[in-house]
Amino acid sequence: MRLRRKIYMISYENRDTIVVCKSPADIKIFTPADVKMEYVGTNSILEIREQLGLASIYIIQMLDLVQIDFLTPLHNRHQRGENCVDLARRIGISSKKLRQLFAEKSLPVNRGRPRRRFSQRELIEAAMANKTVRSFANRLGVRWATARMLLMQYSLATHTKCGWLFETNTVLSRRSTDELLV
Repeated sequence: MRLRRKIYMISYENRDTIVVCKSPADIKIFTPADVKMEYVGTNSILEIREQLGLASIYIIQMLDLVQIDFLTPLHNRHQRGENCVDLARRIGISSKKLRQLFAEKSLPVNRGRPRRRFSQRELIEAAMANKTVRSFANRLGVRWATARMLLMQYSLATHTKCGWLFETNTVLSRRSTDELLV
């Protein structure tokens, strides 16, 4: 990590010890076993922060020193659709710092909002219930251009000189439960 080191791993009496130097007058000492036990007991950086009285960034450095991979579970949640802002808020750091930590571990970061998923059945029912692109878009909660793209991509409507012609004879396929990515 590229943080200024205020945390050191030293060997004292043949035992590894973590020393946190917040200021010359404020020095805290922990064993790697203590840090591991705290993390396993809570699995939350915020709870460890409250119990040890340290900032989240110090906790992250300590976990890095004792080789606890706390980023992989966060990254898995991010890949399932949670955004970096919410994840960073949960652990008490900025979203920029979280993205930097992901980048240092070569973990990809999704930018922007997660894409909404619709089932084929949901799209067909929305198309049959709504006869305009705007009402179709409103029902799905997407922009007009996205609704138009969905209608054309899945042959739910065609555009003619007179306007949009919605297909009323669309039949659900056997794979109607498959999710479609918008």
